Amino acid sequence: MPFYRITGERHYRDIALRAAARLRDRLVVTYISSWGPMNDPRVRASSAIDTMANIPLLYWAATESGDASFMLAAEAHADRPRLHAPRPAALSRGSNMTRRAAIG
Repeated sequence: MPFYRITGERHYRDIALRAAARLRDRLVVTYISSWGPMNDPRVRASSAIDTMANIPLLYWAATESGDASFMLAAEAHADRPRLHAPRPAALSRGSNMTRRAAIG
């Protein structure tokens, strides 16, 4: 994506769109499976927070290609941690900093 933005060469656009399509193909209902063969049930049941870094690629692909399925995949994956892995307020960065400041 950055190379396409810098050079405008269609070759780089096509590479980025293929990467986004591969990522979208790893969507398992509401999250993107991070690694491994998709026919392995253990793989299909796993994801990593690192895959969140790919969400901008999916949004870009939706805009660039006009294919809304990229956006839907990004939104489904982005909602997964919020819905299924909430952090207690005491673990948020702001509350930790406040707590450290109070302790000294």
